[in-house]
Amino acid sequence: MKKQLSKPENWQDFERLCKKLWGEIWEVPNKIKRNGRTGQPQHGVDVYAIPSGENHYWGIQCKGKDDYTKSKLTEEEIDNEISKAKNFNPKLAVFIFATTSNKDSKIEEYVRLRDEESRSKGSFEILLFCWEDIVDLIEENRNTYNFYLNNNNFKENHQIKVYFENSKLETTVEPTYIRVFNRFYNTNKPSEDILREKAILGKRQLTALISPPSSKNINYALCKFGIYIINEGTKVIEDWKFKIEFDKNQIELITDNIGTGFPGMINFERATNKKTYCDDYEIRYYPLINQPFIQTDSRFFDAWVVPLPNITEIDFKWSIKARDYQDSGILKMKVIPKYEDRYRYIGVENDALIKDDELISVSSTEPKEEESLNTKLPPIWLKHK
Repeated sequence: MKKQLSKPENWQDFERLCKKLWGEIWEVPNKIKRNGRTGQPQHGVDVYAIPSGENHYWGIQCKGKDDYTKSKLTEEEIDNEISKAKNFNPKLAVFIFATTSNKDSKIEEYVRLRDEESRSKGSFEILLFCWEDIVDLIEENRNTYNFYLNNNNFKENHQIKVYFENSKLETTVEPTYIRVFNRFYNTNKPSEDILREKAILGKRQLTALISPPSSKNINYALCKFGIYIINEGTKVIEDWKFKIEFDKNQIELITDNIGTGFPGMINFERATNKKTYCDDYEIRYYPLINQPFIQTDSRFFDAWVVPLPNITEIDFKWSIKARDYQDSGILKMKVIPKYEDRYRYIGVENDALIKDDELISVSSTEPKEEESLNTKLPPIWLKHK
């Protein structure tokens, strides 16, 4: 996930951002402090704390720069702030320069040299984080990222949220699977149920049953879901595409073809101003024309998925790409399977050969007649050996 984050508009906002960011990185959000108040001597330190797992204080010097005049951090500033930081009490273990200046290899080299010199004298370690470095840290720390984008003191931003139709990041489905078992019986002592069914069924009924039932092509594990895409940012999203990718080890193959018994994911939406296209293990949603996605607006589509047997959770890996915006995330679908059982009856010559029922397959569709018996149909489909 990579975005062009705007720099804070003033040094006060930048200092607050640094406090929030390093509070999350150091895992001390309620212990990190801003040093003193405006006008008081700060000994080169604007923000300080003892990071989690450390025993000594770390300090941050926040250098907000005017992006319009292209001012940069200078060697003289670095030397002055290092001198001041030596007077901070108690002594620092690490001294960090955080600046809105863009990366500059010359300045970075200078800081490395001053760091090496400082540590050789038993003093604090010195680190430099330019704006590009800080953006990387913001994007890696979700609480700070949300704080930064939602803070009204910062510039306009893009942001979408993706939910299931229940307005949550997680949903639950209950697909049905057909389990097929081998069931053994003594052909010399058939059960009363078998004898009764044999007596009831005639040749005409047997012929009719051998024909494939209409339910054969039904996929009982087919699960419908809905997806909401909401523009919660302050900017219009233009020239955009939305995609959901799936793990091939979690679902059956996706298809647009609804004439093959719903073998995967399908979408019936075919409005003139949008298109949902399914192919392989992904679903893609995009406007057919350049239709802007305005603030607070939403998009919705229905689709279907068939979880593979024994899968308890499906990852919905969504992503959006637009003219000047990209984002991604994951939704979760919990799978709670239900089962209907079918039996393939196998006759044996005596009781000693009878075994416990053997599970031979689990499928989202009815088994083939020659392989199994649907117990809802008369057991004249028995296989005798």
